[in-house]
Amino acid sequence: MELVLLVGWVQPLALWRHQVNLPAGAQMVLLLGQSREGALRFAVPALALLALYVIAILLAGRVRERWAVAAIGGSVLFAVTLLPMFPGGTQDIFHNIADGRLFWRYGENPTLVPPAAHPDDAFYPHLFGYTDLPSAYGPMWYLLAGPVTALAGDGLVANVLAQKALMAAFFLATVVLVWWTARAAWPGRPGVATSAAVAVGWCPLLLWELPGNGHNDAVMVFFAVAALAAAVRERWRWVFPLLTLSALVKFTTLLLGPVLFLWSLRRTDVPRRDLIAGLTAAGLLVVVAYAPFWAGAETFTVLRRPGMTFILSPAAFGHGVLSGFLAEPVASRVTYLGTGALFVVLYGVALRRAQNGAARLLEAGFDAVFVYLLLASWWFWPWYLTWLAPLAAGLAGTRRLWTFVAMSGAALLTYLYWWPDPPWRTSAWFAWYTLITAGVFALPATLWATALITSPRRA
Repeated sequence: MELVLLVGWVQPLALWRHQVNLPAGAQMVLLLGQSREGALRFAVPALALLALYVIAILLAGRVRERWAVAAIGGSVLFAVTLLPMFPGGTQDIFHNIADGRLFWRYGENPTLVPPAAHPDDAFYPHLFGYTDLPSAYGPMWYLLAGPVTALAGDGLVANVLAQKALMAAFFLATVVLVWWTARAAWPGRPGVATSAAVAVGWCPLLLWELPGNGHNDAVMVFFAVAALAAAVRERWRWVFPLLTLSALVKFTTLLLGPVLFLWSLRRTDVPRRDLIAGLTAAGLLVVVAYAPFWAGAETFTVLRRPGMTFILSPAAFGHGVLSGFLAEPVASRVTYLGTGALFVVLYGVALRRAQNGAARLLEAGFDAVFVYLLLASWWFWPWYLTWLAPLAAGLAGTRRLWTFVAMSGAALLTYLYWWPDPPWRTSAWFAWYTLITAGVFALPATLWATALITSPRRA
């Protein structure tokens, strides 16, 4: 894998050779070439990495526990290798750097003030897209990322490397936590813990998105896994404070809140005083984290801001079909209500499964996040699968893990869509969205459904 990463991704996308941002949503298209050959320069290494990833997972489940060191060491090597790669799959990292500068340099609230408010800032020329929009993250992100931007100065390369190094550190810490959690969840089965470390730390999609593109989902997921680790290892008072830290980076992991709460309530060995203490500490964390950003009712403007509608999701495909028969607003309402209602039903099924041991907790958590990605994440991007990865990894050897493997592989290949980037709702657009919906969502959903049917809820 190391050789493929070096030759396939790092060498053609080297940061030291591309020291300016490019005006494109996926700059990799411009860097690798806009022709079919350029698409192949991405696809061939991606397919090779995915094949090696599957082999590594299969082998990891058969080795002795001491091989976990090699699994984690490989993750470290891969993450460090990708640090000097230009983040060619996103513009988010550049906006994140600008947000950190807004808070730490200008004392502005990034959830209320967009980067465009300071066009004379030294980093502003490196921004492309969404410069007039404020950020949509929680306060914990700015408290962590701001000092990194302050240390990196004004240059693009230094700031990108600093952000990517921070994400790589959280990614690697997550790999260790996943291994530690799986070890406790499956005592007597050391191969599961090693497979779990490989499932996260060697995943081509996660390597591309976190140490590669520098997405801050690495921070959110680290704290979410820490909360799961606390639950599995019976550190009850830490569960909800850690989950709160995760949600204070990005709000999506609130999906795990009801899962953990019901799972804890249904266990007779969880002291109620510990549960109350943890929830109280979580509430205090919210107050402390929001204090520097408090602006009255405007503090929660981000929660009221309209979403980005539809992209790369089954809902986007369904909305496109419905728009051929219904007026646009009606098609939107039907799509939102239909997929939203189905999500609520399946999320309820996941909550019913949140009981008994650690494996059931991981299954319920996986199901909750999976049905959200499948149905309610109308604005979908491949790196959102970062949220699912550690839950799948803790279920090594099960169909839920292979559901994630299939989904992550197909999601990585969705970057090929940006080479033709077909006009909205043309025949080419529908062809691409049919492939994306089938590969990233329908086929994994079928595999997940078989797992749901064959592992009945335990009383």
